[in-house]
Amino acid sequence: MSDQSKEKDYELYKHIKEMRDGSIESFDFIYNETCNDVYRLISMIVGNHMDRDDIMNEVYVQLWSSIDNYDLNKPFRAWLHGITMHQISNFKRKNWRVFRIFKKQCSMLSKEDIRYEPNNVYFELESEMMELINSLSDKLKPVIVLRYYYEYSLQEIADILEIPLGTVKSRHHSALKQLKRRIDLINNEDGGCKNKEWILKRN
Repeated sequence: MSDQSKEKDYELYKHIKEMRDGSIESFDFIYNETCNDVYRLISMIVGNHMDRDDIMNEVYVQLWSSIDNYDLNKPFRAWLHGITMHQISNFKRKNWRVFRIFKKQCSMLSKEDIRYEPNNVYFELESEMMELINSLSDKLKPVIVLRYYYEYSLQEIADILEIPLGTVKSRHHSALKQLKRRIDLINNEDGGCKNKEWILKRN
């Protein structure tokens, strides 16, 4: 770790301790240091821009209320990503309950009227690969995003998502099989000129 990285980590942990004592200024510092990274993770899993903003708010409300539970001996980023994934799951469950009520009241509503808007992520992503990843289920997508875009180990992903390691391994394997199948279809349709298997080569 470089001296600059060490200094940055020291500054962050100093503000975490001060935030525990109720410092709003330290909360603002932590927010500014982490908000882009948190929004990036949310954007990779949630398609609707307004939903992303709502989840961001919930993440930092939860951060403020649960900062005393954070173990200073463990990586802060992983802990914050755990809060983020938990809030994404909560939001999806809440939205599903609202959707079921709405669907019951408006039985003639077409599927096209309720779908999410296209996922136009603002940061640099390989758009076609993200389109493939977005086609995965809500259970499989977080494993792939955390593994290949955030480079967490499978055990770290299990800790973040609060599920057994065996479940993470199973979802990881299933997701890669589905991605490879879809990549093969694309390659066949395009005469093999769109090879995106780079994401499948890492273990």
